[in-house]
Amino acid sequence: DFVLSVGREHWAIEVKASRHVDARDLKGLGAFAEYAKATRRIVVFLGARRQRLDDVEVLPLEDFLAELPGQPRHDEPTPRTLTALGFNSRRARC
Repeated sequence: DFVLSVGREHWAIEVKASRHVDARDLKGLGAFAEYAKATRRIVVFLGARRQRLDDVEVLPLEDFLAELPGQPRHDEPTPRTLTALGFNSRRARC
């Protein structure tokens, strides 16, 4: 878990090495977000579709990276970018 400050916002972020996320996976994030006074709660995962579980955004890794400050919103990271970050979708098994 980590907090990312973006302007005046504080994003509480949890990363899951899984292709599926459900409400049971969010317990720790809730407490962490309260402690960090987060304005946005995000779970980053290896799945393909964005989801919303209560007040938590569940974002595929590529979508999360595209939303980071300094990233053009219309671009998705290239495989080279993901590899540089240590992610290889062909090897990911969940």
